[in-house]
Amino acid sequence: MILTEYDNQQGLEDTLAKMIANRLKKAIDSKHRAVLLVSGGKTPTGLYKRLANMDIAWEKVVIGLVDDRMVEPHSAQSNALLLQQTLLTHKAAAALFHPLVISLHNEQKNLSKVLDLYGNFLTGVDVCLLGMGTDGHTASLFPGDEASKEALKKENKLAVAYTNADVEPTRRISCSRNLIEKSDHLFLMIVGEEKRNVLETAQEKGLPIAKFFHTPKTRLNVFYAN
Repeated sequence: MILTEYDNQQGLEDTLAKMIANRLKKAIDSKHRAVLLVSGGKTPTGLYKRLANMDIAWEKVVIGLVDDRMVEPHSAQSNALLLQQTLLTHKAAAALFHPLVISLHNEQKNLSKVLDLYGNFLTGVDVCLLGMGTDGHTASLFPGDEASKEALKKENKLAVAYTNADVEPTRRISCSRNLIEKSDHLFLMIVGEEKRNVLETAQEKGLPIAKFFHTPKTRLNVFYAN
């Protein structure tokens, strides 16, 4: 894990946006396409708005979510809606977006459809942006949840899985450890001293985020602002 500290969130967002854009451009130059996985929540919204206005060949970028809540697409709790309002705007509106919630009321059908889409990401993800909760969860991989424990196992080769949070809405869908570890560049954005303290004790407490401190392809780059 590599931690870089910033004096304020604006400086963090400016640096991280440029870094993500650079990684995507390099992937497009070499492969003619790029894959970007991103997180929901309030923390990265400013970052997404910056990215949306950057000069990238967005029509060659595929964007997915690391997790979402099993809610209606118009719900304020939908990560997909958050992206539609922040990242998938302006220049970045040309990107191809793959949601995690397609058939809300039929989980088996939804999982089948999502696996068809996200299974393609198992060949490689160029950039993945994670977030972290104060309980040490990342994506929708939660401590104490049996479904999350299964999705965190190295031997679990599925790209996505249903998991369960201890707050409403409890039903979630998340990229697995297996898929997240396919990332060439893995970033974590956190804001506030409380989350930094959680991060510093995550390894000894066995929290989900600690599983990504060092992956087979890359090290976790943490961007932190108080």
